[in-house]
Parts: sequence; C-alpha cells; structure tokens
Amino acid sequence: MDRRQQARRQREELGRGRYGMEETLSFACQCGAVRGTVAIPSPIDGECLVCHCHDCRDFIRLMGKADTMLDDLGGLALFNFRGSRLRLEQGIENLASLHMTDRPVLRWYASCCDTPMFNSFATSSLPFLDILVPTIRDAAALSGLRDRQRHLFTKSATGDASSLRKTYPLALMARTFPRMVREWVGGARKANPLFDPSTGRPVAEPRRVSAKERSAIT
Repeated sequence: MDRRQQARRQREELGRGRYGMEETLSFACQCGAVRGTVAIPSPIDGECLVCHCHDCRDFIRLMGKADTMLDDLGGLALFNFRGSRLRLEQGIENLASLHMTDRPVLRWYASCCDTPMFNSFATSSLPFLDILVPTIRDAAALSGLRDRQRHLFTKSATGDASSLRKTYPLALMARTFPRMVREWVGGARKANPLFDPSTGRPVAEPRRVSAKERSAIT
C-alpha cells in the first residue's frame, strides 16, 4: 500500500471513528423520555444552519415551543448530518411525525411533551436529516460550525435579516448531496432508526396538519 492509499484509508477510518476521534452529541426531548446520541467524527461531516421558512416556524409554534426554540428573527437552528449516525437510546415509541404541507418534508416530535426534534424527507430513499439544535444537551462540539452557519429563507425572517450570512435551497442541496451519496453507498441509510430498514417507511406513521390547524397557529 503506497502513501496515498494509506492516507486515504486513514481518512476513511477516521470518518468512522476508528482512531478514537469520534465525539457524540447527546439530545433529549423536554421531559427526557426520548433520548439519544449523534456520532460526530473529526472532521465533522455535517453543517449548521438556521432556517427562517414559514413551515419550520409554524411547526415550532404548533408544538407550543416558540419561546424556547426560535431565535429573535423567528429562525430555527438545525444541524444537518448523516442519519446513520443517529442512535435512539430510549423513547422511540414516543416519536411522532407530521407533514405541515403536501411537500415530502417530514417533521418529527416527541409526543410525550410535544418537543420538535428532527426534519427529514418522507422516506429513507432521500437520506436527509436535521436535528433541531435546541434539543442537544451540549452543543459545544458544534461551536466551530455554528460560527460559520448560514441562514436559509431569510426573506421570511420576522425582522431585519440583511446582515445574516445567507444560503439558498439549491446551494444547500449541493453541499448536502455528498452526504446523501455516502448514506446510499453500502446501505448506511438503513441504519437510520427513524425509518424501517426493509421498507424505508417512517417508524411513526405521519399525519398531515389540516388547514384549520395551520390557520390557528399564532
């Protein structure tokens, strides 16, 4: 094995945490019934961002958590990562999911205390996953990423967002695509505990928020 091959192999194994460099983020719902971890190798294979879209904001408001989970401009802090790095230690039976619209974005929350927890697509065929940063017990490991985080859908912000570092859906997808490909290679996407590994369907059958519910959100 030449030096180039050896270096490549070392980077691959480092990404899988085989050199003891892997850290974990612990998360939990408000009441603590749903708990788990996210493995984060060094360098971190993920991205921090803040979304200001109406759907994210209304999801948080629907769950009654606007005061604790939205920032001053109505933004929601997210960490996008590979779903195969998610581990649920307890409370999977308390997870529920919903669609805010007819789009395929799936919103996950802890039904025990209505804590919003994750965003994903409707099936594991598109292995995209965000964890809501306010559910992370100690996000110090993400501090470097959060210092460089971008803001999405800033035109929907509830105040002046002109000074924020912006990103756009296509640019975000371009950055996310390599992570999604890595989830496909070797079937890693099937390790995401939010989805049935044989069918790719969510483990909690989603419901769709009605127009009446949506109009009542304040």
